[in-house]
Amino acid sequence: MKSMVPRSFVKISIWMFLLIIIGSSGMLHAIANSAGEERVEKNVIVLYGDTLWSIAVQEKPTNVDTRVYIKKLKQLNGLTSGNIMAGEVLKLPVN
Repeated sequence: MKSMVPRSFVKISIWMFLLIIIGSSGMLHAIANSAGEERVEKNVIVLYGDTLWSIAVQEKPTNVDTRVYIKKLKQLNGLTSGNIMAGEVLKLPVN
C-alpha cells in the first residue's frame, strides 16, 4: 500500500525539524553563557582632591589607555564634564 504523504513533504519536515532543534540549542547555549557570567561592579568614593584622571590612573587595567578609561567612566556615570565632587560615588567600568 502506498503512503498518502508525499516523500518531498517528509524530507522538508525532517529538515525543518533539524533546523529548529539546532537553532534552539544555539539560543539556549547563548542564554546559558550570559547567565553564567558574573559581572562584579566596583564603586569608588571621590575624595577631596581626586580627579577623573587620578581615579583612572589608579583603577584602570594596565593595558587600557587612561583617556579611553575616563571616557567609559564618564559614560557609565552620566557625566557630561570632568567635574566631580568629594563624596560622590562613581561606578567603575568592568572590563
